[in-house]
Amino acid sequence: MEGINANGQNQFNNFTETQNVDNLDEKRQDEQDNISKYISRAPVKIIGVGGGGSNSVIRMFETPLSGVEYCVINTNSYAISHSKVPLEFQLESNDPCGLSPRVVNHRSFEEYFANTHNEDCVKSILGNETKQLIIVIGFGGNSGICIAEWLTRIAANENIPTIIVGTMPFSFEKKERRDKAESAVLLLENAGLQVTRIEADKILESHKDILVKDVFPALDALVSNTVKELCEDKWFTNNTDVIPTSIKPSHEVTTHSFGMAKTFADIIIGLNKEKHYTIPEDALTDLGTYLQRFREQGDNIAFLSVRILINILHEPEMFSAGTLNTNYLRTKLFDDHHFENECDKAYDNYCREKLANLVCYLNEFRKYSSAEEVRNDLFSSTNVLQFSHCGPIEGFYYFQMSGATGMNYPMQFFISSIKELWTEITTDGILDADKMRTIMFGNHLNSISELGLEATIAKDYVEDGPCHPEVFFPKKFGTGPVYMETKNGRYNRSCGEGKGPNRVPDYLEFEIALQILEKDKNYIKKNGFFIPKEDMSLPVYHVWEGKIVFSSLEEKIKFLHDIKKRK
Repeated sequence: MEGINANGQNQFNNFTETQNVDNLDEKRQDEQDNISKYISRAPVKIIGVGGGGSNSVIRMFETPLSGVEYCVINTNSYAISHSKVPLEFQLESNDPCGLSPRVVNHRSFEEYFANTHNEDCVKSILGNETKQLIIVIGFGGNSGICIAEWLTRIAANENIPTIIVGTMPFSFEKKERRDKAESAVLLLENAGLQVTRIEADKILESHKDILVKDVFPALDALVSNTVKELCEDKWFTNNTDVIPTSIKPSHEVTTHSFGMAKTFADIIIGLNKEKHYTIPEDALTDLGTYLQRFREQGDNIAFLSVRILINILHEPEMFSAGTLNTNYLRTKLFDDHHFENECDKAYDNYCREKLANLVCYLNEFRKYSSAEEVRNDLFSSTNVLQFSHCGPIEGFYYFQMSGATGMNYPMQFFISSIKELWTEITTDGILDADKMRTIMFGNHLNSISELGLEATIAKDYVEDGPCHPEVFFPKKFGTGPVYMETKNGRYNRSCGEGKGPNRVPDYLEFEIALQILEKDKNYIKKNGFFIPKEDMSLPVYHVWEGKIVFSSLEEKIKFLHDIKKRK
């Protein structure tokens, strides 16, 4: 009976349990370290739960939005084993045997998975920066519903607004699955949550001849498009003032924090610390002198930002999931600054953000998987970065302050704005930096935050006229950008007066992308459009209007079908 004590217990239990606890603590620490490694400062978290939700988020991550962090959570490793999403989390089971039992109902989930360790990991994923949580789920699945309801409780305790996006089962699936989905939706809605239902049958209705193997990829694409629209409408559009500057959304390439007009203003503010301007002409003359140096002597500041980009592209985390991590790219690109002079700092921010936006814009259709691919596009496939840091700059050059089209509208608008607002942005006749920032930029952003973009335009803007009713100018010149209303009822910021080439918000980025699209093997050029050959998740581009935005996946599929049929 050696090894058994008087109570009939194995004498080696204590040792084994201690060893198991040590191993468990080590495993949990590794898990926390892994989570911490991939967590970014993104204000929006999209978490796919269960099999269906995880598949949809994995699909979304193929064309990620900047300012968004993606995560998949499940109770078993198989469902997330094929994921390229950097942040994936398998819930740890309380089963003393170390197994992960199948989740068949809420009771089994609460017993085995709703534990303190799993909750702490989720809180680490959400962090302090999350301003909006979007949970993606396939309604009808056991584990997905249980995880989603559990996550909403955690988010509520952390005061994080939550939206649920879920697919309802196909009509050919069992009735009990549909009933389970309806019950889950009702429960979440009764808890005060916003639930966006996506009927899977829409795929069958809109694509009568779709092959069985294409049904679920098409459904994932529909979910991805729905979530993207929610991000644009619920977060990016209405909260642009609080999005960290290093992770601005890539689809808002002209609305970032270090745009051209803002940079002009910051340079003048830097100069004003020494010059104390009393008339606008002196400030504008010095601004012109500062910018002219880059044309004549070479652009050492932009050149440095390019070298920094090349260096950080080779960091292991940049492509750790097999695709370019655009959030990490923006964060690292803005990590360190090498200029003390306020003017050079302002221009340095501008160069870095222009460069980050370009790479993110190209990544939407190139889907980079290595540093070499990015380098090849920037230096070999385009002429954008072929400039000197120690000699005159001529020709097509991304960082020069001359406007997207060469018509120099940003500079012209800025000059007119300074002159128009001079008495309002000065104190005792001297330029006042705080007033300049508030009147030219701050008031507009605050209004968007409080009222939303549409209400702000209705309050502070006027139509350009009967010839261009889609163009809106601020009632007081210089207090906001020019906006253009798109066909789907949204608004883009113009890089000029909102007409002609300047009506395209991503005009300059697209001009660069054109050099690559002409040779991209995944695209064909047909009837004035660059359209994807097979992958319908890729963007569509018009040869001079840039990227085409669709209101739904169905609209995009119908558009591509019509373009291909046209002769």
